[in-house]
Amino acid sequence: MLIVVDRGGEGTPDSHYNAIWLADVLGRMIRNGVFMVNHWMLTSKGGYGGWGLVGQSETYPGYHVYQTYKKFGTKLVYSASPAPDLSIYAAKRPDGTLTLLIINLADGPRLPCKARL
Repeated sequence: MLIVVDRGGEGTPDSHYNAIWLADVLGRMIRNGVFMVNHWMLTSKGGYGGWGLVGQSETYPGYHVYQTYKKFGTKLVYSASPAPDLSIYAAKRPDGTLTLLIINLADGPRLPCKARL
């Protein structure tokens, strides 16, 4: 199998779509108790495509996903959504603050929902 990843496209690793996908995948891994996740290539240099989280002088959207999860919390809290295109992940920080990460996976710009805490 040959997989070619370039940069600057709709779903390439340096795109906003990829960041949405990455945020959801990391949330699913956390929810399922995955112990460790590795992002293989951290930087992208000329000629290597857009695999990394940072370029020579810029950060790609996926980088900010990791920054978001860094502030997420240390204790997983149950969360669920009846909508198949809406992922919700919740955690508590050591100070008791509840954090939510809500990801709209729908094709449209809006997905109506109500939160119940």
